[in-house]
Amino acid sequence: MNFSLATTGEEGLRLLARIKETRPDLPVLLITAWGSIELAVQGMKAGAADFVTKPWTHEQILQSVRTGAGPRRDPAAPSPAARLTRRDLDARYDFRDVIGEDPGLLQALDLLGRVSHTDAPS
Repeated sequence: MNFSLATTGEEGLRLLARIKETRPDLPVLLITAWGSIELAVQGMKAGAADFVTKPWTHEQILQSVRTGAGPRRDPAAPSPAARLTRRDLDARYDFRDVIGEDPGLLQALDLLGRVSHTDAPS
């Protein structure tokens, strides 16, 4: 996400925005050595398919590519977040101490679950 000596990730976020302007359906995997939870959240909100920080494993990268390259969604269909259920989240992540089924909460938990596997410092 950094193309110069700066380590803010802003260059990668700008590139992600430009990619999403021209190819909104293209999955983008963000990879960085200088990650943070805040940067991961910004990237995911901006449309990244996944956010990976160093050190990563080959399996982690392969899984991110498999997920990002999966079947394309029909733009007319409801968004995956709209179809997200608490049962789906509980099957993928351990949120047993979090109570609620509000769609906004489910979206936040989904995002948290997707970025929490990174080794990014807080």
